Amino acid sequence: MLQVGLDRLGDWNPQLFREIKGRLTIRNLLLAIVISVGVQLVFLLYVWGQLPTLTSSHQYCTGVGSDHARRCLTNTLGHILVDWPLWSLDAFITLSMIGMVMLPVVGTYLLVSDLDREERRGTLNFLRLTPQSAGGLLVGKMLGVPILLYWATLLAVPLHLWLGNAAGISLTAMMVFYGAVLASCVCFYSVALLIGLTGTWLGGFQAWLGSGGLLFLLVCALSQRVNNSPGDLLRGLTPGLVLEQIMPMELLEKSLLYQERLQHLQWFHLPVGSSLFAALGFTLLNYGFYSFWAWQALGRRFRNANIPLFSKQQSYGLTLCFETLVLGLAVQTQKSLEQMPNEIVPAGQESASFQHFLHLLSQNLDFALLLNLVFFLGLIAALLPHRQAVQDWARYRHERATSRKHFWSRALIADLLWNEKSPAVLAIATNLGIASIMLLLWVLSWPPVATRERAIAGLVLGFSVLAVYAVLAQVLLLLPSPKRGFWAFGSVSAAVVLPILVFAILSLGPDKAAGLWLFSAVPFAAIREAASHEIVLSWLGQLSIVSLLSLNLTRQVRQIGESASKALLSDRPLDRPHLSGRT
Repeated sequence: MLQVGLDRLGDWNPQLFREIKGRLTIRNLLLAIVISVGVQLVFLLYVWGQLPTLTSSHQYCTGVGSDHARRCLTNTLGHILVDWPLWSLDAFITLSMIGMVMLPVVGTYLLVSDLDREERRGTLNFLRLTPQSAGGLLVGKMLGVPILLYWATLLAVPLHLWLGNAAGISLTAMMVFYGAVLASCVCFYSVALLIGLTGTWLGGFQAWLGSGGLLFLLVCALSQRVNNSPGDLLRGLTPGLVLEQIMPMELLEKSLLYQERLQHLQWFHLPVGSSLFAALGFTLLNYGFYSFWAWQALGRRFRNANIPLFSKQQSYGLTLCFETLVLGLAVQTQKSLEQMPNEIVPAGQESASFQHFLHLLSQNLDFALLLNLVFFLGLIAALLPHRQAVQDWARYRHERATSRKHFWSRALIADLLWNEKSPAVLAIATNLGIASIMLLLWVLSWPPVATRERAIAGLVLGFSVLAVYAVLAQVLLLLPSPKRGFWAFGSVSAAVVLPILVFAILSLGPDKAAGLWLFSAVPFAAIREAASHEIVLSWLGQLSIVSLLSLNLTRQVRQIGESASKALLSDRPLDRPHLSGRT
C-alpha cells in the first residue's frame, strides 16, 4: 500500500517524490521528534513558571481587590486558586505567535538554501530542462523541502489544540486560524523561491538575508499597534488579525498580551478587524496579492534567468494593486473628520481637533510615500533590462530604420511601453504616473487648506526622485562592464542611504536643513518646513538631472544599436561577447 502511494505521488509530482525520498529518513524523523518535543517541554516549563506561587497578587489569581487588582485566593487545602482559562489563553497566544514566526522564517531559510545548493551543484539547470512544468517543480520544492518542519509542527498541534480548548476556543475557530497560517506559509514560501532564483549573486548569503529580513518584518508586525495608516500594511503580513477574532473577548481583555491592536483596523472604511469573516478576508487578500505576483515572477524567471522578473504589462497591474492596498489603509483618517466635535474658535483660526486631523492626513501621506519608495526601488530592480537585451532591441530597430519618422516615433513609444527588451524608463514613469494619480485624487479630497498644497508638492518631489533613480540605474546597466549590475545597485543604494546617513551624523533634521532634505530619498519629510522657493529649486534640479541622464541614455542606446561595421568605421570598440551577458 505504501509503495502504491509513493508511485502515485511520483506520477503526480516527481519533484515532491524526490524531495521526500531524500529527506524522510528514520534518522531525520527521529531528530525532528526530539527537537519538537524538546521545544514543547521548554515552552511548558516557561508558561508553568508564570503561575502564581505565594504572592499576594498575580495576573492569574481569581480574586479582585478594592483597587481592582487581581488577588490570590486559596482553597481549603491552601492551594492558590488559578484562573486556568486565562492562563491557557496566554499560553495559546504565545504558542501561536511562535508558530506564526518560526514556520515562515525557518521554511524560508530551508527553501532559499536548497535552491542555492542546487545552483552550486548545477542540478537546477537540469531541473529547468526537464519536461515537468515550472509550477509543478516549484510546488514540489515548496511541499518537499520543509517536510521535516511540517512534521515537527504537526507534533505540536495536540498541545496547541489542548490549550485552545481549555481557553474556550472552538475547534472550528482554530481550524480557521490554521488556514490563515497555511496561507501565510504559501505566501512567504513563494517569495522565498523567488529569492532563491534571483539571489544567486549573493554567494550563499541570500538564505540568511531572506530569513533574517522576514524575521525582522514579522516581529515588527506583531509588536505594532493599529493606527489606521498605511503603516498597518505590516499587520497583513501575519495571521494575527484572525488570531484575535477566534479568542473569547471576555478573557482576551484580561490578558497582558492583548493591547487592543487590531479591532479598529479598517480598509476603505470596511471594519476588517471587527469580525472573524472580515479578518480572514483581509488576511487572505494580503497573502493572495503577494502570492499571485510572486508566482507571476516565478513563472517567468524559472525557465529563463536572463529576463526581468515582470513584463512591462504586468508591472502596470502590480502598481495598480499595490496602490489600491495602500490607499485603502490611508483614507481611514477621513472618517475622523465627521466625528470631530464642533468647537467654537476665533475667526481665521483652526480648532485643535481639526489641526490634529490635518496632521494625521499628512502623516498618512508620508507613510504612503515611504512605502512607495520601497516598492518602486524593488520595481526598478525587477523591471530594468540589462545591456544584452537592450542591445538586441536597439540593433533590431536600427535595422528596421526608415525615413517615416512619425510612424516610427509612435512605434518607439509603443516599444518603450510594452517591449521587454527596450529600456524600461518610460514604463517606470508610467507606473509612477499611476501611483501619482491615485494618491493625488485622495489628496484633492482633503479640506482646501495650505496642507493640501504642501502635500501635493511632497507627492511630486517624492516621485521625481524615484524617476532619477530609475534613469540612473538604467544608464549604469548599459555600461560595457561585467560589474554593471553591482555598479547600478551600489550607486542607487548610495543615493538613497548616504544623504540620510550624513544628515543623521551631523544632526541635521528636516527642521534644520529642509532645503538639503528635499534632495534626499524622502523629500516629503521636509516639505512642511521648506520654503516655497526651495521646493521649486529642488524640483527643477531633479528635472535637470533626469533630462541629462535621459540624454546620456539615448546616446548609449543609439551607440550600442549600431551595426558592427559602423562601429568599426567610427573607430569605436566592439562589444565583447563576455561583457554582454547579464550579471
